[in-house]
Amino acid sequence: MATTTLTLQLYINGEWHDAAKFTHLGDMGAFTEPCIVEYERDFVVAFFGATDEHALSARYEVDMQPIKLSRWPAFLLDILPLGFAGNRIARAYKEDTGRDASHLDLLVLGGANSIGNVRVKEAWELMQEKPRVFPEGFDLDEVIQRGDAFMTYADENGLSAQATSGAQGEAPKILLAQDELGRWHADSLLPDHRARAHVLVKYARGNKAEMDYTILRNEAAYMRLAKAMGIRANDDLIWENNTLIIPRFDRAVAFGLNAKQAAPLFWLGGNRVKPFTTADSTQGSAVVHRFAQESLLSLAGIAEVGVHIHHHQMVKLLAEHAVDPAEEVAEYIVRDLLNLATGNRDNHGRNTAVRRLNGRLELTPLYDFAPMSLDPAVITRSSTWKGLEGSAGRLIPDLTDVLEQVAEVTDGDAGILNLVKARILDLGARLEHLPEEAKSAGVEELVLSRACNQYRTVVDEIAKLK
Repeated sequence: MATTTLTLQLYINGEWHDAAKFTHLGDMGAFTEPCIVEYERDFVVAFFGATDEHALSARYEVDMQPIKLSRWPAFLLDILPLGFAGNRIARAYKEDTGRDASHLDLLVLGGANSIGNVRVKEAWELMQEKPRVFPEGFDLDEVIQRGDAFMTYADENGLSAQATSGAQGEAPKILLAQDELGRWHADSLLPDHRARAHVLVKYARGNKAEMDYTILRNEAAYMRLAKAMGIRANDDLIWENNTLIIPRFDRAVAFGLNAKQAAPLFWLGGNRVKPFTTADSTQGSAVVHRFAQESLLSLAGIAEVGVHIHHHQMVKLLAEHAVDPAEEVAEYIVRDLLNLATGNRDNHGRNTAVRRLNGRLELTPLYDFAPMSLDPAVITRSSTWKGLEGSAGRLIPDLTDVLEQVAEVTDGDAGILNLVKARILDLGARLEHLPEEAKSAGVEELVLSRACNQYRTVVDEIAKLK
């Protein structure tokens, strides 16, 4: 049996720390093979007992006990390049070596700059060995126009391969950072002290069908609509020339004497440095904060791809781990109802995540919220409520049954149940005005008529709870 050991690092208060050793046990390099994860002794001494940003995952408390698993821990699948990014890395690897890339190869080649605050040290070191091209960066127009120089830069530096599971899917995605002069660089190549903003740039998928553009174009408007519906959402998305630019909420930039201790100040606000304001070169050196973030599948310990899950399982997790379980459970449920009302079927377990800081765990702002029912690929919902599987295509659940499922997994917690019901009723009142709110948010008429055509059914279902 072959063994490979990698170092997992955590970013805490402006610095990277060697946090744990990951030892893969198996000959195929597959995430379905056994492994051992063991926190470093010095790290345990410093952060013993932590499950917040000082831990690899909320599931794995910092202690000396080795974690022996039959397959990789689920948080590593958040780092593992999949979708468009993984395919791109795999093709390049086969061209270079003549061999198919294993999951372990993909982790080493693409685990240097993940969403959140975990990275693979060896992947980072490998990235530093690559030659640098265009160190002066690019203007935003060059990024949007996808000029020859920028696309060469993207290929040479593997930008599109940086999008790990926190930024997955079949659409090409690039992680960029803005410097003090307003120029844009591969996020992993710009030194932290020069950073002013961090964004995810999303382009249309490879077939570039008109409906792909329509879906991507309306994602920014959908985020504004979600905020109007009372959802915790990142509404600063910008659409320009078939390019979607999304400010990242797992990053924040601070300045000054107390910059390293500034992370809690960004907790509710995210990164408020706007990507389209003039970058300020007079602010001095920056400290970048990387917030601990993991998908709900990671929180659940589900190390699988394309798995179907039930919402009551996720509700149970949030009730067990969140500091304010009523708020997080209610937020999770109204997001699902809004997905149903607006035709967003792409609700798999990696499209929802939690973040951890100072002992607090909560859902991140909403992301990947778009009119995916318009996708010609006919995407189906991979997260549903228990009992809907054999309901002849029924998508919208009986909300009385939903409350019963919530009661079952939360031991009938009255505080959770009361807030869930209140938030559902509030959403119902807001959905009464969905057509007006959608138009105000910039949702196109085609999308409103075809993707949001179930909103009235959701409103009627909510009305039964009164």
